[in-house]
Amino acid sequence: MTRFHTENANLHTSIFGIIMNLDRWKKLPPEIQEAIEGVSGLTAAELFGRVFDGTDEETIQFMKNKGDIFLRLSEQEKKEWREILDVIISDWLRKQEARGLPGREILETALRLKEKYSLQGRESAAAKIPQQPALELEEDPRVLQENVNDR
Repeated sequence: MTRFHTENANLHTSIFGIIMNLDRWKKLPPEIQEAIEGVSGLTAAELFGRVFDGTDEETIQFMKNKGDIFLRLSEQEKKEWREILDVIISDWLRKQEARGLPGREILETALRLKEKYSLQGRESAAAKIPQQPALELEEDPRVLQENVNDR
């Protein structure tokens, strides 16, 4: 574990997923599909959001109590970090597209969803999730998988 933490760099995003072969999914009985969907999607997002929100302050206080150092980036440092990250992202895109994968589409979808569900100030991320079916059509990983399989 590190003793040093950067407070204002927004370096993490937690992603959880239940991934399954689409053909196998289609073979599951409807009641099993419903059971899986009942403990994933919006339900899981709200649970994880509450858990993460509820442990952040306690964890930070614990780290401060044991002497960990919390740093804040200047605007210039943020700009420099962003430039380095842009190179890493460009390299990743180039590699995905060289493999025939829809790298740009994946990246744009991930960034759009990150923005849509990002924590704003102290507002709960779960509170930002719209009260609608857990997956929107264009965000349904089954649809994305079908699109990838078609390539």
